[in-house]
Amino acid sequence: MSSSPNLAETAPRRGDKLDPIIDILAYFTAARRYGYVDALAGALNPEVAKAVIADALRDFEVSCGGGRSKEECVKCPSIDPDSLRNAIEMLDKKLDKVGEDFFKTIRSMTLKVLGRAPGLRIRPCKKDEGSGS
Repeated sequence: MSSSPNLAETAPRRGDKLDPIIDILAYFTAARRYGYVDALAGALNPEVAKAVIADALRDFEVSCGGGRSKEECVKCPSIDPDSLRNAIEMLDKKLDKVGEDFFKTIRSMTLKVLGRAPGLRIRPCKKDEGSGS
């Protein structure tokens, strides 16, 4: 065995170009605010999906403006403004492809959001205590 460092610790995250949007949605999911991810998962057309994401972006600015989370048990993900702008442009184009591509994109994003949310939790929230989960 070599003494090389663990690749998972040293390699940058090879993410999706939609990562900034996924991180923002994961923030709300980590805070047990599932409305955005549920609405996105249930979107039947691009207009609804875009409206959900626009609402989430606006709420994120209020919740994490200045880098400090208003949620006591969730850390704000670091979002690069240029990466976010690029992600929004890319998603806008992807969502306009109604049909199988549209639903595939939405399902993929939803799965990534749900998988990423636990990594943003600092500790169990007070509202989680006694919930049995």
